[in-house]
Amino acid sequence: MHAGLGTLSDVAARRKGAGWVGLVLTLTACAPTKALVTETPVSTATLRQRTAMLAQLATTALLPCSKQVSATDFGLLTVSARPDGTITLGPQQWLGSVELAQCLTAATLHAQLPPWSGPAVTWLWPIGSDRQPAPSLLAEPAGYHELPQTLLVRGDLAAQLRSCQPAKNPILARVFVFPDGHIAGVTPLTLPSPPPTPTCISSLERALDSLRTQTLPPFPGPGYFELDLALPLPTQSLP
Repeated sequence: MHAGLGTLSDVAARRKGAGWVGLVLTLTACAPTKALVTETPVSTATLRQRTAMLAQLATTALLPCSKQVSATDFGLLTVSARPDGTITLGPQQWLGSVELAQCLTAATLHAQLPPWSGPAVTWLWPIGSDRQPAPSLLAEPAGYHELPQTLLVRGDLAAQLRSCQPAKNPILARVFVFPDGHIAGVTPLTLPSPPPTPTCISSLERALDSLRTQTLPPFPGPGYFELDLALPLPTQSLP
């Protein structure tokens, strides 16, 4: 048995009384992260800063829900930060109460990051404790070794990224897969050099969106698996 997809409330309602219980959510405040300036050049360095900000945001964004947690609440939240700073929720593995799910949903959607001119980023927020850890990264499932190339071909990503300028380095992206085989989220890990144009960034986001619609073979859960892809860019020679 493993968690499926849906909103936090939907998943919690399906799992309530199903025997999947555990985890206490422990939230502590962290030092504020330096805000990105919208004029900062979009690069791999600023992309990594943006992703780190999203990962760290959980400790403050979910703090209002800390008094509602119990030993029956745990799971994974897929969150994305849009370029305008809006935070959205994606597919979840939620194995706790409906009440806490509602609080986490409201708190997450109320959170905000500074705007920036780069692509949207996605990450997983684990809900867990020492007593019973949150669903974690799993070993490579059977049959997954050849899937990166399959994903690239299915999504026709080479065609979607033709508007990008030739670059010395590819764009690397991470795919988060849940046990039912659905892709919970996709996020860029690196950007090309020279820096991508706004047109290239728009093309990249469309390519990542096409990856999110694909379904892969299921595997035992709870937990998740990561696939890292090198996205194809134009191959003209560089000076």
